[in-house]
Amino acid sequence: VKKITFFFTTFVTCNFSNKQMRKKSLGSYNYVKAKFTKYLDDNNKRKTLDRFTILEQAYNMNGHFDIDQLYNKMKKSRFRVSRATLYNTLSLLIDCGFVMKYRFPNKDILYEFVVKNDEDSHYHLYNLDTEEIVKFDDKRFDKIFKDVEKKYDVDIVNFNIVLYCKNKKKEGIENE
Repeated sequence: VKKITFFFTTFVTCNFSNKQMRKKSLGSYNYVKAKFTKYLDDNNKRKTLDRFTILEQAYNMNGHFDIDQLYNKMKKSRFRVSRATLYNTLSLLIDCGFVMKYRFPNKDILYEFVVKNDEDSHYHLYNLDTEEIVKFDDKRFDKIFKDVEKKYDVDIVNFNIVLYCKNKKKEGIENE
């Protein structure tokens, strides 16, 4: 059993005006597709086959993925798309609140489709010694978020919590 030292980083995005967009109401692919369509309409962006195919492929990715994994998945499904289109569409999905972008030390940029259902709510532990990423859930954060929403009269619509850690050194033994 390894002992771990934590460093805490948190990013919280609040939406002060759109209280009906609640994470718990999100879930099905059809709902996500409809919200993305509305986002594109509201922002005068084109609704293209490429964008909706990327949305569907990203939605179906398991866990964290990098741009190459998404590109290769689309290539295997015989859908040709440029990396530039992938980056641009992922940027739209991030703005729309469906994808999170992570920059872990010594790793490529990773993405994660985060809006599926309440059970997908999780946090990350990044071990600086091993470069391992561990997902975990802790309901105490949920209480903190509810308290913040109540105190500031806001709805938290997105968040990113990463705990950076290092293995504790045992007395007389150096970590390699």
